[in-house]
Amino acid sequence: MVAKPFTRMFMGWLDAKNRVSLPADFRDVLAERSANRNEVMLDGHPDWPALRGYDIRYSETLQHVLDEKHGEGLSLDKELDAIDLFGSVETCGLDANGRFVMGDWLRSKAELDRELLFIGLGTHFLVWNPDRAIAMIDKKGAIAAFVASERKRKAVSQ
Repeated sequence: MVAKPFTRMFMGWLDAKNRVSLPADFRDVLAERSANRNEVMLDGHPDWPALRGYDIRYSETLQHVLDEKHGEGLSLDKELDAIDLFGSVETCGLDANGRFVMGDWLRSKAELDRELLFIGLGTHFLVWNPDRAIAMIDKKGAIAAFVASERKRKAVSQ
């Protein structure tokens, strides 16, 4: 059975207590993939000032990539790569409303302020500072258009 993918873009906001509400669509994917474990795994993206979010099963995929590259045994190179893949992962529990507290390290890694941009990538998702995402990865203008629309919608609702 093919796992339900993380899809679409969503805007989110850090509240005064540094809580983030995970988009409902992403919570549904997590619930399906991880037998309703109310948690999300987050780490810093290796190449961008963004966070990578995923379920427990995706961490198994990362382990498989590590084993394919280095074999199943132990080696210094494998352990160094494992530090990059797993050393900075935070497992964040979700409350009944799908919120979790984002730690200082995660916020600083992704240069996050109050606005958050969630981007589904199928097997996992990214969390960006919207302005950084526009500057670094928005090749066709779709991200800028989405962010502008969401900012306008939020301003109207306040």
